[in-house]
Amino acid sequence: MDKGNPDGHHRNLKNDMSQSAEYKVEQSLVQLFNSITGLNVYTTNTTGSRLFPSVVISSRAREQLVSPYSGVFDVFTEIQYSQTSARYTASEFDDEYLNVFGSLYSQSPELTAKMQDVSSGILFYMCRISEQTPTILDNKKAWKRTIGITSYVTPDENTVGLRDYEFDDFLNSFYLATI
Repeated sequence: MDKGNPDGHHRNLKNDMSQSAEYKVEQSLVQLFNSITGLNVYTTNTTGSRLFPSVVISSRAREQLVSPYSGVFDVFTEIQYSQTSARYTASEFDDEYLNVFGSLYSQSPELTAKMQDVSSGILFYMCRISEQTPTILDNKKAWKRTIGITSYVTPDENTVGLRDYEFDDFLNSFYLATI
């Protein structure tokens, strides 16, 4: 019986927004970006107006990895950085972008360790920047640039047995079946 649920049924972590892998990945990135002075950080479910400069974080689970019901999810996150074009040229915007996102690109510590350090209730096996869009000027007179981060996570950091998986490219243990 699940004590947190009055009807006694187990909660579905994928559908419970406060416990989902997507939500926890977004909150970890919010914690990383909150340390940058003057940057407004939002998630896609934030309502109201958004002030410049801003970062909007949006995560979605793509699939379960290793085997069905393993609890290890492939989560893709888009992070869009926006700044007004009224006061910034394209090159100034690109410089600001590098200042904001430079720490994500550094290799010491790696992105996975940075994400794990600021998170709770989730275990990050692997995080990497998997895509980047060029700088664009939208119809609202704002510069925008987006990066995508792929993460392999489990929403329960204490899951027995799953902590031992290695998801790096060298070992390719991502393809090992769980018995």
